[in-house]
Amino acid sequence: MLGPIGLAIVVVGVAIGFAGTSLSERATLGDADTRAKLRQAQSRLRFAILVIAAAIAIYLVAREYHHGRLGLTVCAAILAVNSIVVAALKIRSAKQLLSAEQMPRYRTFTIVEALGFLVMFAGVYVYLIR
Repeated sequence: MLGPIGLAIVVVGVAIGFAGTSLSERATLGDADTRAKLRQAQSRLRFAILVIAAAIAIYLVAREYHHGRLGLTVCAAILAVNSIVVAALKIRSAKQLLSAEQMPRYRTFTIVEALGFLVMFAGVYVYLIR
């Protein structure tokens, strides 16, 4: 029974996450130079890909040693923290580049993006824990 519920949660989380992503990009509309500098500043966040790979590796190794539930819990926790850290770093890097009018909208939509991905990770957890 948890499988379909987990998948539904994943779909909702992905929708919220991508909506937050597109809205935060729209909040920075204006000067092309500012957008380019913001993208360059956020390109340093590529470490998040390594964290995701490490979390998945932890889950797979734990599953291999018959500790799949524990590995999945650790993986979901790492991914949740990663999502929050990336959002905080995106907001911090944008503070220097965005105007005072753009910053509140950008901050809100970046937090919505992070919450969407948190919901997605929770859905993956519910789906896989069954």
